[in-house]
Amino acid sequence: MDHQRFLKDDLPPARESASALSDRSSAFFSALLTEQFVQQSVRGVTVSESSSRASLYMFTLSSALIAYGFLADTDVAAAYLGVVLPIVFLLPGAEYFFPQPTDRTAAHELLDIGTRSSWHGVVFTASSAILTVNCIVGGTGIALALHEAGLMKATSIVIGVLAGLVIFIALASYHLRRISRVKAAVMEA
Repeated sequence: MDHQRFLKDDLPPARESASALSDRSSAFFSALLTEQFVQQSVRGVTVSESSSRASLYMFTLSSALIAYGFLADTDVAAAYLGVVLPIVFLLPGAEYFFPQPTDRTAAHELLDIGTRSSWHGVVFTASSAILTVNCIVGGTGIALALHEAGLMKATSIVIGVLAGLVIFIALASYHLRRISRVKAAVMEA
């Protein structure tokens, strides 16, 4: 009740101040420009955040591979890869780091920030590049583990490539499903 009284009491001064503006169109464009600036700032922060995470992943992977280069001719090389590759593979935990908003504010949080209008536009994003690299890491890890277990080199490579493709299809499907859910959440709001 008090809330309604408060709004009714404030409406006349708000209308009076809006009508008292000497250049209402200039004020409107100023407000519109400010809103656009804020949206572009949010978009920039989002892109910067995703680029930082992608750089962190690639830095971790390249550092692990350089370290492996120093260990390649030693007895601990297989153990090193057995520990490091799974950790690097599991590093981009998307669900934990990028939870999908599901409440009524989802539309405001997800409006056109980092989304593409079609599925093939998703192929050229940083997240797709990381997905692809991660599938290569996973397939390579499987191939190396199979070869260390005594499987022939050629067979290990073929199984590793196939495993990498299966991982790629699974993760790409997951990626596209999440994008579809985001678009559905935005459209509902």
